[in-house]
Amino acid sequence: MDKNAIRNILTIMIVVFLGLPVSAEVLGTYTTNEYFYLPAYGEFGEEAFDEYNLYMQKADTQIQANKEAIVDWTVDQDPLKIHANNYVDNDTTYTAGTGMQLDGNTFKCTVTDTNTTYSAGTGLSLTGTTFSSTITQYTDNLAISAIKNDNAWNASNWDTAYGWGDHSTKGYLTGITNENIENLKNVSISSATSGQVLKYNGTNWINSTDKDTTYSAGTGMSLSGTTFDCNVVDTNTTYSAGTGMQLDGTTFNCTVVDTNTTYTAGDGLKLTGTQFSLDFKYDPSIASGEYSGIPDTGIVGETVIFGDLLYFKWSDKKYYKAKADDSTTAEVVAMAVEAKSANNSCVIIRQGYVRNDSWSAFTDSIVYLSTATAGKMQSSVPDSSGDQIKRVGQAVDSKIIFFNPSQDIGEVK
Repeated sequence: MDKNAIRNILTIMIVVFLGLPVSAEVLGTYTTNEYFYLPAYGEFGEEAFDEYNLYMQKADTQIQANKEAIVDWTVDQDPLKIHANNYVDNDTTYTAGTGMQLDGNTFKCTVTDTNTTYSAGTGLSLTGTTFSSTITQYTDNLAISAIKNDNAWNASNWDTAYGWGDHSTKGYLTGITNENIENLKNVSISSATSGQVLKYNGTNWINSTDKDTTYSAGTGMSLSGTTFDCNVVDTNTTYSAGTGMQLDGTTFNCTVVDTNTTYTAGDGLKLTGTQFSLDFKYDPSIASGEYSGIPDTGIVGETVIFGDLLYFKWSDKKYYKAKADDSTTAEVVAMAVEAKSANNSCVIIRQGYVRNDSWSAFTDSIVYLSTATAGKMQSSVPDSSGDQIKRVGQAVDSKIIFFNPSQDIGEVK
């Protein structure tokens, strides 16, 4: 649709809206901004025609004004350089924080003036709402004048002090001729006597007697005035190196030398590196007249031979041959493993393997103390009334016994 057709349609719509009759004659002029077409005078009359033209001109003017007010935000608007593409509504939600209030899409400040009252402190003055410093910047002359006019600064003595002269060379205090020491703040003098001195008691200096403690030099010390010295004198004592030692100048050294002596482990011992340990174990592979056990010694009260069974008599602390026909001689505790006469020390064992081919052959594994011959053994169990039943070991062969006397003993009734 072209521009003229659009204008004609808008013109007809406005005429209809105003209730004006539409004339067939549409020849005329355009409005100022050419938004509407104004037909020539028609059949609807001059008054209506003038009113129509007035409304068209108003509509034309308004449209132009609206058009001029519209900004094309799709291009940069100089000088602000605002561009519509830079402003996207992303539905961000905002809330009012402390001291703020949100009404619709308008934020307002809610901070209230509480009418707090302020006042000026030392060195300040308050004028309206402005604080200022009241400290005076003193020059030398102002300082001198202020001091002389201020009684708190003892201004009455200013001229006298000034008259002493140059304080930098004489000092502020020119003498204490008329002052006593007790006038000092931390000095407390009470009934002072001749020879006393000042001593500090933790709070004040007080007068006290000088104890005048006397010191003397002890052994090896000397006192000269207030200085002690050590008087120990080197007497040049001569030392010599003893066995296994050597003296080099004033230094002693050990001269013991490792001669690499070689040691070996004997029976019942084991040598591991440089450490010996017990390595005894019972060995039944022995010859007649030999034993495998831990040897001990004891004094025998009568003559004994290899393989005799012994009991210990408490009264004389000696060993005697045991026999199972009486309870006092049946308590076997040891076996002689060498021949010894009475009252001599004899090698004995209390447990171990013993072989003696001169023995009667064992006929059973359990061996008992003999009831017939002192010091001997038998394979049969004693069975006569009054006989003592004492197990003395286990036969491992016809001539070899593992001697291990039982702690128990029985009696045949």
